[in-house]
Amino acid sequence: MHHQDPDTGVIFVKRKTDGKMLKVADLVDDRPKEREKIVSYLRSVKKPEDMDLIIALGMAKEGFDWPFCEHALTVAIEGR
Repeated sequence: MHHQDPDTGVIFVKRKTDGKMLKVADLVDDRPKEREKIVSYLRSVKKPEDMDLIIALGMAKEGFDWPFCEHALTVAIEGR
């Protein structure tokens, strides 16, 4: 992790291959205040460049509507 924006909760990670700064939303964090910051930010996103990667567990199980999503990877453990 390079740094995290204290106001939005967005985590910035520098990609090694080209140095691009990626914006990551961590919805796995179970601290209510931290989760609400990033959820609020995600609701305000207006263009694809505003978020590169969303990491989620339970929130993505039932499906989600993200207009800017180009790819999704779902990983599950059978029986859970």
